[in-house]
Amino acid sequence: MNFAATIIALCAGFVLPGFLFCRYLKFRGLELASLSFLFSCFVLFQAVLFLGYTPFKADIASVLTFLGAVSIVLFVMLKKIRSGTLPPKTDSAPEGFDALSVFAVSVFTALIFFRSFFQPMISPDSVFRWNHMAELIYQKGSIAFYPPSSVDDFMIYPYPDGFPPFVSSLYFWLYACLGGIIPSATAFLTAIQFLLICFYVHKGSVLFHGGKNSARFSLFALLSSSLFFFAVFLGQETGWTALSAAMFFYYALKMKNNESITASTIMLSLSASIGALSREYGPVFVAMIPLALPFFNIPRKNIAIAFSIAAAMSSPFYLMNFFVNGNPFYPLSFPGGFLPYNEIYHGLLSEYSRHFGVFTNPSLLIVSLKIFIFSAPLQMLAFLYAFGNFGKNKIFCLYVIAIFAVWLYSTTYACGGIHYSVRLLSPALVVLSIVAGHFAKFAEKWNLPGALWKFCGFSILSAAFLFQMLLPASPFEIPPGSWLNSAFGKRVGIEAMIFKYAGHLPEKSVALSDSALYTAELYRGGNGTVRLVPLWSPELIFLYNDRMSFADKINVLKKSGFTHIMKTNQSANNDFFGRFSFFQKYPLVCEEVIRGDDSTIYKL
Repeated sequence: MNFAATIIALCAGFVLPGFLFCRYLKFRGLELASLSFLFSCFVLFQAVLFLGYTPFKADIASVLTFLGAVSIVLFVMLKKIRSGTLPPKTDSAPEGFDALSVFAVSVFTALIFFRSFFQPMISPDSVFRWNHMAELIYQKGSIAFYPPSSVDDFMIYPYPDGFPPFVSSLYFWLYACLGGIIPSATAFLTAIQFLLICFYVHKGSVLFHGGKNSARFSLFALLSSSLFFFAVFLGQETGWTALSAAMFFYYALKMKNNESITASTIMLSLSASIGALSREYGPVFVAMIPLALPFFNIPRKNIAIAFSIAAAMSSPFYLMNFFVNGNPFYPLSFPGGFLPYNEIYHGLLSEYSRHFGVFTNPSLLIVSLKIFIFSAPLQMLAFLYAFGNFGKNKIFCLYVIAIFAVWLYSTTYACGGIHYSVRLLSPALVVLSIVAGHFAKFAEKWNLPGALWKFCGFSILSAAFLFQMLLPASPFEIPPGSWLNSAFGKRVGIEAMIFKYAGHLPEKSVALSDSALYTAELYRGGNGTVRLVPLWSPELIFLYNDRMSFADKINVLKKSGFTHIMKTNQSANNDFFGRFSFFQKYPLVCEEVIRGDDSTIYKL
């Protein structure tokens, strides 16, 4: 597409439906701009979801047609509005950003944009999850392979996920509009998320504390958190869940103040549904509506309406998963295993829990506390203050407890380790940043010189900027002369090593693999003559049946077309595989083709 067509397509996906709907609700100003984007993202995801699971193709033409149909309906609704049928114009809180706040937000937004531009989605699992899914939608126009449940599915999408592909759908639209896979373009979405979180934290603090000074302090507390920056910078779900929390409290406070009830109720529901569509633990954001809103003294009727809207908005993917796989959260298992689930993946998760779960490794709580203190110090103080003044802050305390419980449970199935898993606390950081606005009142009471407060604030934000510039590394680990390269230099992952290994395999080889990273990279950049199949496909369950002989398993594999096994030399997965006789025996019996630093390939 030419430049003009690209801009039109981007606006059709990220602006138009939301703009028409929010004008219908009579929003204006910055609130109109932010909600136009957010509601459009929701509609865009539903378009990809609908088209991706139907015989239609989720390509730029069909998605634009879907968006056009929705926009026409919204335009007709907008034209039919009669004077007086809806509440007066909906506006954001009257206090605006002061120059200092705008400057600080601009600096940190520029940092996250350029870091995301030069180092997009730096986490290794983006290679086989977040970005890979966006690539697959772009290339195939379909997501019928997701959640993966067969060997064929796992050769395409190599990890047993089952959460809504909300984030990847937005990346897909960027690629579709730009006409190619350009990961750096995701920096725009990352920066927008960052800006919107700052916007809603500031506005929420104004409503809760009733003053511009408190709002500024809340904003600076948020900017000072390296953990919050990291959660957004990764380009995964934790930026969206943080945004969900910030929106939730802003519109809950507007509902409490009886401001534009209809519009605020709908947007609170939108905030919860965005959280619910971001990850499999997301429905907790919808559950927080009936749990949290009563503390704001909001009428039960409005709470029920908000909950119903949010549940309806976020349910299509989970219903689809239920109808296809018999479990809305497939491949995860419910307690008791009464719904279908991926048994092999369940076993792997039990191994992850033994290694990384805080319930089996209580010492990790101390590690996470240290991370929290150093990467979110003002939020830590706000946490202590909120629970010390529970009566005034009980709603915030409840929300933080819920997020903390989600994080604790998530450590039982997260293989990235504690340093990576704490990013799930990003919604709690947002909430605690709003609470931190109360500290501004202490400054007023103590009558300390304004210059001293400005110096302290400048020092804290300067240190935060340095740490955020180098994340996930530390400035103490890198010589100052290498800081810029570390911050903005191209990062090269180990996934490219797969081509060194694949070069030792004959054409038409099909190898079992325990590496989603290598499976995705070979699928992305290989010639199609060598394929990897992850060992957690349910169709390989017979390998984990110790009552079946080793020779019979080898024969079944050969008849199915498998020729090799590729094993990662050092992996937490090996402890799980080592429980079963097949995985104990094949390295002793099968011919070794190549042994590398990372992996070894055996011939069946």
